[in-house]
Amino acid sequence: MTQNTNEKCHGCYMECEYGSLRISTTGHYLPTLNGQVYTSYWISRSQRKFIAPDELRTAQQATDVAREIAKRCTRNLSENNHQK
Repeated sequence: MTQNTNEKCHGCYMECEYGSLRISTTGHYLPTLNGQVYTSYWISRSQRKFIAPDELRTAQQATDVAREIAKRCTRNLSENNHQK
């Protein structure tokens, strides 16, 4: 069951929608961007953050992580650097 917040990233032309996916077996959530589910994301070029199965207990927490993933998006970063 996907819960969308209708909030979008404005870092690039794609305007990805933040959301969350509830895992029915555990009741926990995972972040989504445009419906794509994330179980991990890159914090830096050499450090990857894996989301523990019980780490996100609410849809809002998962949406906040989706927002953080969008901030680190390569497309978002490259387009914002070209504007400076």
